[in-house]
Amino acid sequence: MNNTDRATFINLIADIAGHLDGVWILKEYPAEWTWGGTLTEAHSGAILELTAGGYRNPEHVHVRSELPKTSKGESPHVGLQYGQKMPEINVSSKKTGAQIANDIERRLLPQYLPLLDKAHTVIAQHEAFHDKTENMAAQIAKILRVPPDKKSRVINFYNSPLPAFHENLGQATVGADEVELNLRLDYNTTLQILKLLAKS
Repeated sequence: MNNTDRATFINLIADIAGHLDGVWILKEYPAEWTWGGTLTEAHSGAILELTAGGYRNPEHVHVRSELPKTSKGESPHVGLQYGQKMPEINVSSKKTGAQIANDIERRLLPQYLPLLDKAHTVIAQHEAFHDKTENMAAQIAKILRVPPDKKSRVINFYNSPLPAFHENLGQATVGADEVELNLRLDYNTTLQILKLLAKS
């Protein structure tokens, strides 16, 4: 395709977006990439990648569905088997934007939307786990008087200025539902901690 053809293809994607249910936002691929763009639905977070069919199917529009990622950039697991792809279809580029939009809604979205719903559930669970873990790590860091590290769930005791900790080796590995303590303490500190635990 030349630049004119590329512009025509982008216009076709924009026309498709205008005929799909919902509010779809088009982001064009950079000029040096494969011709196409990403459509993202503003409310559901649905993502569709539309590209020119390439040399094998030069008269096709390839439409591939994608899932949103977690705040950590991870892809949610929605039960796809190993090697199984997200739903995708090929549509003739000779069709109008309205016809292609109809093909997407009829052939692609019924397979894709249940996976998207599951992805939102998985992402919500992931974010809740992350928030709870981060809050627990912040509480432990506050007790030890060390700066919290949001990039790590491991807090080293020997960074603490507190006498009971800074001369001892140990760390806390924080999860949302539990904290694993790995300690190597001197005898006096060990006895102090065990006595405190015995009183609780």
